[in-house]
Amino acid sequence: MSKAISDAKHVFTTCDCYDADLIGVLHLNDEGVIEAANTYVRKLLGMAGEQPCGRRWQDLCRPEEYHAVCDWWRQLLQEGKATMLEVCLQRTGKAPCPVLVSGRRNGPGRVMLLVLDISRQRAREAEVLERERRQRNLLIREIHHRIKNNLQGIVGLLQNQLLEHPELASLLETPIRQINSIALTYGLRSCQEDDKIYLCDLVRVAARACDRTHPIPLTLDVPRYCNIVVNDNDAVAIALVLNELLFNAAKHGHTPTPQISLHLRRSGEKAVVTVRNRCQGSRLTADLNRPETLGTGLQLVQGLLPKDGSAQLRLFQQDDEVIAELRLRPPVVKLVTSAKQPPPPAPTAG
Repeated sequence: MSKAISDAKHVFTTCDCYDADLIGVLHLNDEGVIEAANTYVRKLLGMAGEQPCGRRWQDLCRPEEYHAVCDWWRQLLQEGKATMLEVCLQRTGKAPCPVLVSGRRNGPGRVMLLVLDISRQRAREAEVLERERRQRNLLIREIHHRIKNNLQGIVGLLQNQLLEHPELASLLETPIRQINSIALTYGLRSCQEDDKIYLCDLVRVAARACDRTHPIPLTLDVPRYCNIVVNDNDAVAIALVLNELLFNAAKHGHTPTPQISLHLRRSGEKAVVTVRNRCQGSRLTADLNRPETLGTGLQLVQGLLPKDGSAQLRLFQQDDEVIAELRLRPPVVKLVTSAKQPPPPAPTAG
């Protein structure tokens, strides 16, 4: 009995030695059950007026860290000491707190852990990373803006050639339209502060690019689904695909007054872009499974679509309408969640 009393006094005396608010100390048994904690730890856990005795220290950590903590604890018991561990301790009424933990055996059946709060350090690191992210995004937007200007300069040169040599119209109109579509896409990227390309904006860009070279009556049904983002590496390709589908609809609309509509809908994690075109009196001859039936535009579309099946195109006829349906799913698009307000519609890239 006297030995137990002596051990208990030693535990609490040791804790008192660390009550200078510099570092936390936990005394545990071999099962990881807390026997004593100093003021630093109790304040950290949000229980300054009571002891966390009787609880397993592993249970103070977040559930997703439990297995890593148990592995570290086994190493400590086997070797008498362990490498430093970074975990987040759960707290009463507060967010989890990142801490560094080190430990060693402190006599038979006893373990002492030292706990250091690193939340301020992590907050400073997060501020630095956020500042670097903003600087990086600003630089990227400036680069995209310059690319857009250079591409539009090329478009201007080609248009001058077209004015001087109208006989080259069949050769120049397609590259003018395609380069303009790419330029508008880069213009869109230069306007987004969060460095994301939203599908709703990209669809509007494709429509605007087509309208610049082939003005046609176009009905837009494109809600602002600001949580559908296009993969950065696929944005230009998808813009060109949409532009080609719209141009193909305008080119092959066999009615005195073309009626083309462009729709965007979301279904679960998928997005569906639909181009409808009135073609009264004619039948659809293009078959995506037979390359010999496709014109150069649809051949380009097939070549631009990702090969992993994340973008699938259907082309079919329904009564007097030809319908092109582009289904997009991850990874070419993804749904994102953000606490920020949706960005405003991207301005027209001039």
